Amino acid sequence: MKKTNINHSLTTTDIIRNKKGKFAAFDAADFLFSEEDMALYLHAVLTDGTDLEIAAALQDIGRALIRKYPNAPFAG
Repeated sequence: MKKTNINHSLTTTDIIRNKKGKFAAFDAADFLFSEEDMALYLHAVLTDGTDLEIAAALQDIGRALIRKYPNAPFAG
């Protein structure tokens, strides 16, 4: 499992072990339920994340917004 700073959520490229002991892809967007969650996540990454982590966080937030607002103009 990729080690990350405790202030950072895992990005979409990270892997976690599920209850059956098998590895599964982790998607941070699955855990960003509110705009406050998204803002806190982005703040944490902007505070001490790398450029790649910031880019990944913005993608995670974009996916979370599309899931929350599937009929919005930005949803494609």
